Amino acid sequence: MLYMGPYSVIMRVPSSLQRRVHQSGWVKGLVGSRRRQYAHRASSIAEDTSIFAENESYDEEKEAISSAYVHLPFCKKKCLYCDFPVVAVGHGRKIADYDAQYKDYKDSMMTSYVDSLCKEMELTPVGSHASGLHTREESEDVALKTLYFGGGTPSLLPLKELERILEVLRRRFGIEPAAEITIEADPGTFDSNRLKSYMNLGITRVSVGVQAFDDRLLELCGRSHALYDVYKAIEDVHAADVPSWSLDLISGLPELDMDAWERNIMCAIDAQSHHISSYDLQVEPGTPFHSLYRPGVRPLPSDDETASMYARAVDLFTAHGFDHYELSSYAKRGHQCVHNAVYWDGKGYHAFGMGASSYVHRSRVTRPRKFNAYLAWVKQFEESVENSHHPLPHVATPRATSEDVLTDMIMLQLRKASGLDLGMMERRFRHGALIKDAILDAISTSVERGLVEYDEENNIVKFIDPDGFLLSNDVISDIFVALDRLKT
Repeated sequence: MLYMGPYSVIMRVPSSLQRRVHQSGWVKGLVGSRRRQYAHRASSIAEDTSIFAENESYDEEKEAISSAYVHLPFCKKKCLYCDFPVVAVGHGRKIADYDAQYKDYKDSMMTSYVDSLCKEMELTPVGSHASGLHTREESEDVALKTLYFGGGTPSLLPLKELERILEVLRRRFGIEPAAEITIEADPGTFDSNRLKSYMNLGITRVSVGVQAFDDRLLELCGRSHALYDVYKAIEDVHAADVPSWSLDLISGLPELDMDAWERNIMCAIDAQSHHISSYDLQVEPGTPFHSLYRPGVRPLPSDDETASMYARAVDLFTAHGFDHYELSSYAKRGHQCVHNAVYWDGKGYHAFGMGASSYVHRSRVTRPRKFNAYLAWVKQFEESVENSHHPLPHVATPRATSEDVLTDMIMLQLRKASGLDLGMMERRFRHGALIKDAILDAISTSVERGLVEYDEENNIVKFIDPDGFLLSNDVISDIFVALDRLKT
């Protein structure tokens, strides 16, 4: 599956849009007064070395962790654009007797992986203060409210193994009765009976990795499914009456033009999903695509074309009843992805499995990306707990500073259509009023150009769709430059 990660506030900007923005008229409204106020406050604390310090009354460690990501890395084969940590297990399985066919080394590989995965979950500290508590009963944490099985292709995992993982999570952390539980599933790896089995296990949401409604595009991507599988998957989702389901599309693919892209969009709309994630192709180093293609150069669409595809997707999806609630996400009412909002709001979350990155009390821990290295890491984790009661092996990044928290907040909240909450930022940071003024000064020309809106009544900054999102990198860069000046 293709999840670009919480930090992918990246759009390739068409030169025509840049020209339109820079040639637009400037309205001299709030700019002067904001700049004067900003300069006055900045001069009063220019020597403050903790300019981004948080208020002492704010204690993030009291926030309960109520979300978890579980990485299931197995795929039929690795797609040509993919840089995710995956394990290719090959083709040739029929869905009807799916689980029965795991009798060779692949079965033992999956079992070994789930063994280690469950062991990691059992060893992970439970408790709001990461105090090393080792039973659910000793913790005052709330149970999990969101759970996301990503990959890889989680729908390749035998049901008995998925059930085992869920049992450990329920016993170890607890799962709320109304929790959102998502599983990613690729066409050709499930049928309606399997989907019904998922729902019997408590899964409430399915994300289908369509990527394209075109056999040629699927072939160029190296996908393991064909267009027939896509339509069969859609039929099965409806037959199983899945309560909430999403599908993925990728724009910017090789040989894709605007007419073909519009056909893909309309096919996605006709599928009658509750949610659509539409990502722009990122050509990642180390992938076959990186050696085959250069971004913006044929056979990939140009930057102008890719940006136009983004704008066209916004137009068509919103015209057909989807709310464009985040940079790459569209949802019918009541079907926004609750789990992904945890990332965008900068909240903490557990993560388990090969290559997974958790964020708990400002520390990020990234597990090894290779299969055997991950198994060894879990073994080290177990020995660490047994020998010294240390809650984790020494692989965590340094604890995030207040400045890190602020910059993450800006990047991630601006992904959302609801925008950046300046009021919450003012309450959280000791010099929140100064930071707010610096941000408003930095975005002033973008406000005048119609890229950004400042809702003064609700104290929120947000991008205007679609041009604001298309130029989001420039706007965020301006904000970071302004914040950097506060340190001088």
